[in-house]
Amino acid sequence: MRPEKKAMVEMLTEKLSCVGSFVLADYRGLKVQEMNELRRSLYEEETEFMVVPNRMFKLALGGADLEGLDEYVTGPVAVAFGGRDAVRVVKIIFDFSMKHKELKLKGGYLDNVAMGGDQIAQVAKLPSRVELLAQFVGQLSGQVRRLLLVLNGPARGFVTILEKIGERSKKQETRNKIQTITNDQ
Repeated sequence: MRPEKKAMVEMLTEKLSCVGSFVLADYRGLKVQEMNELRRSLYEEETEFMVVPNRMFKLALGGADLEGLDEYVTGPVAVAFGGRDAVRVVKIIFDFSMKHKELKLKGGYLDNVAMGGDQIAQVAKLPSRVELLAQFVGQLSGQVRRLLLVLNGPARGFVTILEKIGERSKKQETRNKIQTITNDQ
């Protein structure tokens, strides 16, 4: 193998070993400007999107001890490596593929699990990490609000009783005054 190809295989092997997630896509039919648009949107998520030769990529998969993806490494393959949020990366690629039918999800490796294109698409439909955290905080704040209501219940009841006693004593006081006035006449 030529030195430049060997260097590329080593680079790919290192990338695959370092990231827990990557997505494979068929990019045939995309225009250069569309590929650049996708790369820019992925770059914002700290994700690299590159076209890789199949033979070298298969060698890199073997070098990184990643199995179960050989069937997806056929035809033209582009790989999205890494990213802060793997689900967010999958969503970006999935949304892009919905607008540009030429881009097709082939498969990938998410959180160290090999998946096919259909499974990757299902992951893309899940809420993002930020959305899940927002839902969790919403649920948690609702529970805290309910707890505060329960804890404030006895105190509120006590205050209500004191108010009722105060109202009764005012009414009784008023009755006594009226009684005193009518008795004095």
